[in-house]
Amino acid sequence: MPIARSDFESDTFVPRLSFKPHARVPSAEARLVETLGHADDYALFLDASVVGRKIDYPLFDELLRVPERVFLIGRVMDELLPHFAKVPEHPMLKALLARNPAFVLHKEPNPESDRFKAMLYYLNLLVRRREVLEVKFKRHEREHGAPPDARQRERITSEVQSDIGERGMLLCKKPVSPSYTDETLVYLAIEHALRSGQPTIILTADPDVEEQFLKLIELFTFHYYAMLVADEYIRDFSRFRPRPMDGTELQSLSGLFETATLLDLGGRRIQDFRPAELRFVPVSCCLLGTYVSHVVYGAETAMSDVLDVKARTGGRSTDLLGERDLHAYFMPPLPNDTVKYSALVSRDRREPIGDSGMSISKLDGLAAINTKLNMVSVVPTPQSASVLLRARNRRRGRHAA
Repeated sequence: MPIARSDFESDTFVPRLSFKPHARVPSAEARLVETLGHADDYALFLDASVVGRKIDYPLFDELLRVPERVFLIGRVMDELLPHFAKVPEHPMLKALLARNPAFVLHKEPNPESDRFKAMLYYLNLLVRRREVLEVKFKRHEREHGAPPDARQRERITSEVQSDIGERGMLLCKKPVSPSYTDETLVYLAIEHALRSGQPTIILTADPDVEEQFLKLIELFTFHYYAMLVADEYIRDFSRFRPRPMDGTELQSLSGLFETATLLDLGGRRIQDFRPAELRFVPVSCCLLGTYVSHVVYGAETAMSDVLDVKARTGGRSTDLLGERDLHAYFMPPLPNDTVKYSALVSRDRREPIGDSGMSISKLDGLAAINTKLNMVSVVPTPQSASVLLRARNRRRGRHAA
């Protein structure tokens, strides 16, 4: 349907399968409280870093105002307990002890369930981002029979930062939490939004949480498009033209696959495979501090199908191609423009995740540690026939356009 320019420019609109960042602004608790006051139907996944800030009664009063709105996961609770022991007057502790109805204690999947397998897959990808530097140090030790000295560590660190960028290096310099709290919080919040259809906000004061949110959304989107392309490939394979890769392309992807074939999409872009019927759900991360930043993603509940496929297949994005997988994005990128109109059907080289039955493709491993956002945003122009969706508040009667 056509989109009016006034709607297109409204802050309440979020493009499908795209990020919409809001500019960083100086922190203003009153503005944040006002914003949350318009989000009665949202699930608010709380990070311990928010509670660890100064006691701000207007903020916590607002969080506790609506029943079943503040979601706490067990790993965040474990981090909060030492803080509450030092600050027994904290309003959140008093509310928890009084069993305030605002709280939802959000449980993790049963370790024997398929939901847990999907979570395990993505947690392992996110944690790899924190381990890149340490892996390089250990590789040096294996190859030279001794740990790197100060000069060698400096050189390795410089090389790694050149590869993964400043954002990636900041993650590497922070020790990996044995409980993977940041990664688990981000995963469970997004999973909740996708499976329930409830608009969801992660509230954090930790930039690492925002960084992992952006990466996990990117990975989900990669795999969702791969699933959609594979579905149509099986449904109508005559519209696709497989072709072998040339020497340059093979060299670019060397070591990632046992076998691989490029799939010409017939002039279509990956974004053209989005389904016409959908249920839109906004999921976002709000980073608090001296400045407040807020990034929103226009998700679709059908993306939860990818999680089920991952669990059934041990880590692939489709269960329709036997032992082969389909990739809709390339990391590293192919050295020509044809990738815009191609997918890749491949038998991947994979790395097992313990004895879980899950394994990570080397391509996904590279995509996880890459810090350049590789996702093409789908942003229609005003008055186009493209679908642009609005973050909605169901209680107030707003709707997706």
